[in-house]
Amino acid sequence: MIFELAGGEGRMKKWWVIGIVIVVIIGGGAAWFFLKSKPKQSQVIIPTAVVQKGTIESKVNGSGKLVPERMKI
Repeated sequence: MIFELAGGEGRMKKWWVIGIVIVVIIGGGAAWFFLKSKPKQSQVIIPTAVVQKGTIESKVNGSGKLVPERMKI
């Protein structure tokens, strides 16, 4: 009744439709932006080598003074 005095139900319905269209456009644009801007995950490359039979070697370098924890007498 109050809306009829202000211009009728047709005008109010028009604004509702325009509002819904704007919300749908903004929502669609936001969804497109976030889905498109998501970086694609790259595949992890794990280096592999052929197993060979042989001796295992380990080298340690260091400097300083070596002191034993306990001395046997």
